[in-house]
This record gives sequence, structure tokens and C-alpha cells, in this order.
Amino acid sequence: MIGPSRSLVSAKAEVAGAESIARTQTDFWYGLLGRKSRAAADRILNAPTNEAWIDPWVRHLTSLGVRFVLDRRVRRLEVTRGSVSAALVEGPGGSTERVEADWFVCAVPAEKAVSLLDGEILAADPALAGVAHLRTDWMTGLQFFLREPTPIARGHVIYLDSPWALTSVSQAQFWKGVDFAANLR
Repeated sequence: MIGPSRSLVSAKAEVAGAESIARTQTDFWYGLLGRKSRAAADRILNAPTNEAWIDPWVRHLTSLGVRFVLDRRVRRLEVTRGSVSAALVEGPGGSTERVEADWFVCAVPAEKAVSLLDGEILAADPALAGVAHLRTDWMTGLQFFLREPTPIARGHVIYLDSPWALTSVSQAQFWKGVDFAANLR
């Protein structure tokens, strides 16, 4: 099951959790077989990522009063009475500021989060110590922007004989109302 795990789940079967691989593979094959209780086998966004996914979430969260603090590097989290109460962040010029909020979302790669999980944080939630033991690996993508439509297949193409678990997809065929010519100007 090494090939399908790498190509379909983007995971290394040799080190991935068996339950995670089994659930994903089961969902994939049920979807491929048309089982209505499961999701489609191959899902692709219906527009560019920001347009279809990120921007709508930013608008929704902003409408709920969420304030995004961007272009800052979190240096430390402060804990008060068992909860994160502030983040010490470094700005572009190296200046440090204290950001207070009711809620914090730690949206960084797991290996970067480890440096923020000091004694105060781990005392507040000891289960977070497990983050340091997570195995992480990198995945690389490459996008080609072609002048002519190339709908090779209606979904992903899996190159089973590739030693690098390559896949490709012609996403433009699923993006209705996107003016590709405008991006070529």
C-alpha cells in the first residue's frame, strides 16, 4: 500500500498511522464506488485557494470581531490563570509588542510550535507535550500556468510508476467564472 498512500493521501505508509491511512483509503474507495454516504473520491476547489477558501473565512471571522495580527513573529505566549492571555510578537523592524486577546489560534507548523510550548503552557495543558514528538515531513508542489486549457482528466492524475509519488491536476476546468486571460496581461 505504499504507492496509494503516497499518491492519494500524501503520506508515507511506512511511518503514517495505520488508522489514519485506513480511514482515508476507505473514504476514497467508497467515494470512487459512488457510495452516497461518503464524499466524492477526488475533490478539488472550485476556484483559486484564496478565493474559494481563505478569503471567505477571513471575511466571516472578521465579521465576528476577529482581529488578525499579520507580519509578526510570535516569540512567547504568556499564561494567566491557566490560559494564554497574551502573545509577545516581533514586528518587521525588530520591535516587540504585546498582543492581548480573548482567544488565540496557534497556526504554525508543529515543529515551530514546539518552541512556544514552554513550562507555563505545558502546565496549563500537559497533553501539548506530545507536539514535540510528532513526526513532520515536507511536501513540495509546483504549479504551471499554461496559455491553453489542458483538461487531461476530470480530477487528479496519479503517476504510479514515479519514484516520487507524482500527481497532477488541471484545476482550471473546475473554476467557473475565473478570467485566466486577465492574469496573462
